[in-house]
Amino acid sequence: MSLASAVKELEQYLEQEIEAQRQLHAVIAEQERAVLRGDTATLTGTAAELERELSGGVARERIRRRLLEEFGTHFTVAPRTLTLSSIIERLGPHAGRIGELRQELREATGELMKTSRKLSSVAKYHQGIVSEVLTLLSPEGGEGALVHVEA
Repeated sequence: MSLASAVKELEQYLEQEIEAQRQLHAVIAEQERAVLRGDTATLTGTAAELERELSGGVARERIRRRLLEEFGTHFTVAPRTLTLSSIIERLGPHAGRIGELRQELREATGELMKTSRKLSSVAKYHQGIVSEVLTLLSPEGGEGALVHVEA
């Protein structure tokens, strides 16, 4: 593969990754809203959606590794040492849109991480409330099982 072809393919990969991060963000944001509303039906639906989105990451990871191998060959360096920044630096004026896409990906990933942390906090908060309610409702006041089984 020529270096120009590898650059074009990297740009396409980055566009796909940005879109995937945005889709994942939308699903997690919907999960957060569902948790806040106590909407279990939406939570169930978004869990399946989340699984589909995450499964696409495997194919994208293969493409990423193949591209790193390709750039490693062109630059005669170990692929594991390459980053988008180092590829941009090595390509110089031939980097095309990679720098712009790198920034877009950074922003999309940052938004996803922020929303993921919020969802995690909300879920932990709700879990704590449910645990407290269940403890209060248990016959032993939290000292035993919720259900007593008689032999």
